[in-house]
Amino acid sequence: MKNYNRCILFLILLLLAGCQNFLNVKPRNIKVVQSVEDYRDILASYVQFIKKPNPAYEKVLGEFYLPEFDMSNMCAFYTGESKYDMTNETYFDSKRGELTEIAVQAYSWLRPRNFIWEKNYTFLGPINLIINGLSEEIEGDPETRNYVKGEALVWRAYAYYKLLQFYAPMDGDEYGIPIYLKPYENVGTAQPERETQTTVYRRIITDCEEALALLEKTPKKSWNLAYDKNFIHSLLADVYSFKALSAAREDGDWEKVEKYTSSVLERKSFNGRDVEAFKAIFDCSPETGLQTLSSREFTLRIIDGSNSQMIDFKNAYTQGEELRSVADGIADATWYARYKDDDIRKEAWFKEADGVILNNKYNLWGTNGKPISGGCIMPFRTADMYLLKAEALYRLGRESEAKVVLNDFKAGRYLDVEGSYTESDFWQELLKERKLEFYQENDVLWLDMKRMGITVERKINGQNHVLKSNDFRYCLPIPLEEIAVNENIEQTPGWENVIF
Repeated sequence: MKNYNRCILFLILLLLAGCQNFLNVKPRNIKVVQSVEDYRDILASYVQFIKKPNPAYEKVLGEFYLPEFDMSNMCAFYTGESKYDMTNETYFDSKRGELTEIAVQAYSWLRPRNFIWEKNYTFLGPINLIINGLSEEIEGDPETRNYVKGEALVWRAYAYYKLLQFYAPMDGDEYGIPIYLKPYENVGTAQPERETQTTVYRRIITDCEEALALLEKTPKKSWNLAYDKNFIHSLLADVYSFKALSAAREDGDWEKVEKYTSSVLERKSFNGRDVEAFKAIFDCSPETGLQTLSSREFTLRIIDGSNSQMIDFKNAYTQGEELRSVADGIADATWYARYKDDDIRKEAWFKEADGVILNNKYNLWGTNGKPISGGCIMPFRTADMYLLKAEALYRLGRESEAKVVLNDFKAGRYLDVEGSYTESDFWQELLKERKLEFYQENDVLWLDMKRMGITVERKINGQNHVLKSNDFRYCLPIPLEEIAVNENIEQTPGWENVIF
């Protein structure tokens, strides 16, 4: 048995100067880990934080370790789901009558939010140490080992997947992300290069498959969150849908999407059309929202409260308080008009106040009529499984089957399913439903645009700007600080000469 596992020094890896040194690390806190239960207690501080809305953010061995969940404050402006407050001089120069450089950068897809690099790699350090430690012989209950390791494996897969989605282009297999699974080796000197996208996808899928194998031996406990068959199959369905259109695509990817979505829908199909129940799913208000961790509409719900430690949709969707514009939470007329009157989402996600229609998807308008902080994220909702399955069937040339699945989805949203069809062909109808379903839902529509290669044109301060299919701006740039300290990592083509 390796010495570090007989009485392992569990090294909590800290960034020395932010995201630029995510692997050039040194031990700052040392904890002697001697049993499986010790690893469980370390991971529990993360698991329990997600389970409790608005908790005190407890440090894990002296530091904070969570992935970056909330990307709304970048994605909402990239997709057009939100607009900046034109009464705020930060975004609009009233003297010159034009948008400021900050707003121009955001609207032209040149204002990246790179916290996802720092936070996810910081999170992956301890997760990798837990997985490696539990892979060796160590004192403790075998079942505890399995459900703790399984939880860690799924979160590792999730973190690497989000990094790949944001930092890898859809073409160019060589531009994946670094994978460093043994952070206790070469501490302070590691300089890993970008792996191929094929390699990264293989790692993500292998972690999920290993977690599923552990589930066959040891069922999930009430302690667990992501160590769950529905969550893992949902994650795999999403992974394969992205992989199928990437440089790492392989024959059989869309068949895998169909397989895993079908598995989830066997247990998580919609149960009728209930407006109040539907409202409650998205209710993130600290006054009325409940921390229900699972339902037929989702497998995992991560909710935050007024502390805004994980999620804060206020800055993205309701910036001001005067109800003067879309930036203040007034529903964009173009978006609102897309919802038919018998669409459950129209009644549940919007409300009228002071003669205007407000976005109210997350019920984040306080009793005083002002927007409040908070939000919730439900990775890989049941709705996504319906729509991904329909997409997979369509891409496999089985359009009649795809329409059956889409109609099953629509039955949970419309009173008149056939009357809900407004587009000229099935594919456009499917895209329309994705836009309606995932409106103002964090990063979903931005990643849809990237995955499907959508071209967007905008006029900003009188000048035309075009985001093309596979445009370099569909990727976040590798942080410059990271490149400065890691001579082996290469910037994504297109970002080399851009100041950001």
